[in-house]
Amino acid sequence: MLSRSLAGIQYGGVCLACAVVALPVQAECSGWQLSAEAGLRASRLSEYSDSGQRLVRESGTLPASSLSLARQCGGWGFELGLEDARESRAYQGVINNQQAAESRSDIAQTVWSGALSFLVNDRWTLAARVENFDIDRRLRSTSEAQGYPERYDYWVISTGVKYEQPLAENLSWHTSVWLGYIPPGRLDVRLPAVNPARLELGSGHSMQLTTGLSGGRSATEGPGWPWSLFLGLRTQELQAGEPQRLYQGMRLVGTARQPRVREWNADARLRLQYVF
Repeated sequence: MLSRSLAGIQYGGVCLACAVVALPVQAECSGWQLSAEAGLRASRLSEYSDSGQRLVRESGTLPASSLSLARQCGGWGFELGLEDARESRAYQGVINNQQAAESRSDIAQTVWSGALSFLVNDRWTLAARVENFDIDRRLRSTSEAQGYPERYDYWVISTGVKYEQPLAENLSWHTSVWLGYIPPGRLDVRLPAVNPARLELGSGHSMQLTTGLSGGRSATEGPGWPWSLFLGLRTQELQAGEPQRLYQGMRLVGTARQPRVREWNADARLRLQYVF
């Protein structure tokens, strides 16, 4: 099932790439837009048992940055992006003997994205986006428990709508909403005293809200340095995966599965663009 989902996503990515290549041929295009973003992210993650008991809570502030390349051709636009966020979060959880444990988890998150948009009129834009999340999460050891590394790999397929309201010359307010589906992904984990294992991530959903101000010359006005200052909120939830066997050498020692995960992120960012 997972392989079929990934194959479909890969096919969609190829179609998106073909559409991007074809845009300059089919319509008059504006200048290329190279964007750089930097900001801070308030991040919170929780894991839950089947009964709804919270097993883990993590919270912290992560510096986040990104680069993207975009172009508008007629009413169509495309954007390719790369985002990086890394820092540690405070960890509160329950270890195997059901005792509470406190530690920190080191987070390194990379997100590749591709988006295709259509300008309905001078204020409304519709869009579709594909993202790949690659997340390294390393729980530090404590006196009560030994830490271990994890690596998440999953996709998010979203549709969105953006509204832009001019406020003054070269100044506008904009807001966008994205709703996404998350196909089943995978989690590679190295638990203490057992062989490395690959666990299944359940399917899920994502919602993202963004609002802010933009200023400077637009891409259709020629070379310049447009800017944006915005706030964002994103929530994601993944259902629990199926149990997977754990081995110590060749000996079966038990099973493990990834519980339900809910993540909440709030961003404040500054974006600078160069149009050429």
